[in-house]
Amino acid sequence: MKAVVVGSTGLLGYALWRTLRARPGWEVVGTSRAARGGLERLELLDEAGSARALAAWRPDAVVIAASEPHVDFCETDPESTRRVNVEGTLALARSARALGVRTVFTSSDYVFDGTRGGWTEDDAPAPLNEYGRQKLEVEQELAGFGDSALVLRISGLFGWEFKPRNFVLRARENLSAGRRLTLPSDQVYCPTYVGHLGPAVGTLLERKASGLLHLAGSAAVSREDWGRSVARAFGLDAALVSGAPTTAKAGTAPRPLRSDLDSSRAARLLGAPLPGGPDGLEAMKADASSWLGGLRAWAGGSP
Repeated sequence: MKAVVVGSTGLLGYALWRTLRARPGWEVVGTSRAARGGLERLELLDEAGSARALAAWRPDAVVIAASEPHVDFCETDPESTRRVNVEGTLALARSARALGVRTVFTSSDYVFDGTRGGWTEDDAPAPLNEYGRQKLEVEQELAGFGDSALVLRISGLFGWEFKPRNFVLRARENLSAGRRLTLPSDQVYCPTYVGHLGPAVGTLLERKASGLLHLAGSAAVSREDWGRSVARAFGLDAALVSGAPTTAKAGTAPRPLRSDLDSSRAARLLGAPLPGGPDGLEAMKADASSWLGGLRAWAGGSP
């Protein structure tokens, strides 16, 4: 199996690049906007250049993990974020299809409106925010690719990264400094450890999975309770975490209250569900030395 992971400097992309290239019999090309640390250059906004790179590499599959993931920025600047999240992504997917290369696209639980939980692949999406609308637009075109595309909706990604952008690292940083966290008590989702996604994506590719799948941690939890779980996992003061109902804030995108996903279809293909958030936190702690060492080596020793 030869794969290209687009966006290998991000939280998800790095995890996939790191994990997939360790699988026996796999050759994996990781990409970033600038060649560095063993990564090749691929710029989603350079459609012709991306197509040429893909034609030169001739992989079996391209995994598109690159995106503009900041939900509020997508809301305030839909034009520029669409160029990455929709136009560049679809241009690369079309190039892949023309070459006979399978596309794996990572979508989001934010394609749902949050009116209830336990969303399945058969439920109708109705995104509340621009980020969700962008993800859904890509999903809809890839649905016409048939067996040559796999769309994975994921939720609440967390794990090690140099810049503490994901919720777990930001919460850990704040709680370590003794700062109080007030988190939504009514937003429920399925936190997913990135270290568990790589093996799952590899298995799904080896089994030639296609279509739409939910692939998220198996435990639904409120953001308030998740914050307390993070505190306890890292030996911090869970009393610093409190909850409050979601209220609209100026300049922020609306969030679905219930975006927890039913991932049982993927679990049947994989033979088991992905571990839930608490198990993911334990795995993250156990992986700390290996992952952080790998990140430092990749970045040449600098954060």
